[in-house]
Amino acid sequence: MFAYEKPESLEKLTHNNLCAEEECQFTSFSLPDPQLVRSFHPVSLEEMEGVRLMNRIDVKYMLHESRVPQILERVADGYQILETSGSRIGTYETVYYDNHRFGFFLDHINGKLNRNKVRTRLYVESDLQFLEVKKKTNTGRTKKYRIRTDPNATGFDDEAIHLVHTHTRSGLETLSPVLVNRFNRITLVDREWMERVTIDLNLQYAGSTRVYGVGVPRLAIIEIKRNKSGHSMMAEILRNERVKQTGISKYCLGISLIHPGEKVNNYKRKIRIIEKITHLNGLIA
Repeated sequence: MFAYEKPESLEKLTHNNLCAEEECQFTSFSLPDPQLVRSFHPVSLEEMEGVRLMNRIDVKYMLHESRVPQILERVADGYQILETSGSRIGTYETVYYDNHRFGFFLDHINGKLNRNKVRTRLYVESDLQFLEVKKKTNTGRTKKYRIRTDPNATGFDDEAIHLVHTHTRSGLETLSPVLVNRFNRITLVDREWMERVTIDLNLQYAGSTRVYGVGVPRLAIIEIKRNKSGHSMMAEILRNERVKQTGISKYCLGISLIHPGEKVNNYKRKIRIIEKITHLNGLIA
């Protein structure tokens, strides 16, 4: 086992939402009406294991958070909702690891076809944490490999080292935490158990030192995940609502906001799209 400096919880961090005017203040994020998410049939975490889709194709969409309730109303008959510890809107905290050159970040924004991410992900309500390697292949598929880890551990064991070494070209000991991302997520699964849909809201970022944080108010990211191409009720509704497919990486977005000295020019176009969707100005200079 080798030790690492574990970042503090994001709950201990005061987040500074960025906008053009210094006096600009954002109201607290408002989650969808509890009665609306209660209208879905619930499924357990154990049931959801049957549709983990660790080797999949995925499509992402970005939209203003105010449009989410209407979309949920329209898909309620076709999907079920994940319920964990009595909650249907989960809280996730992800710590991303990279080398001192930000190699994983640069691979992504430079358009490398075979690329990786290494992260830990904590499911806050259930206190479950996994170390994950996420791979994007040159055929456009996403593959994910993970092992369960102890949220209270201060180091990685041999199994974790082996996982990262097997699925990336990097040794885990060469990586360090560079970004923390906390968000809320609604997870849906269709009634045929062929498709998962995640709706991410209230994105918050901090660097590993937790000196300051950045929020991205009003943005919702919807991702459709399937084993193979096929009809998707969610995709059809989003198409009818004129919500376009837009590739977005929460990791690359966070690095671009927290570490503006890195090579972010290639990601500025995505950030401008976010500013237009959310009616924000000045997410990045």
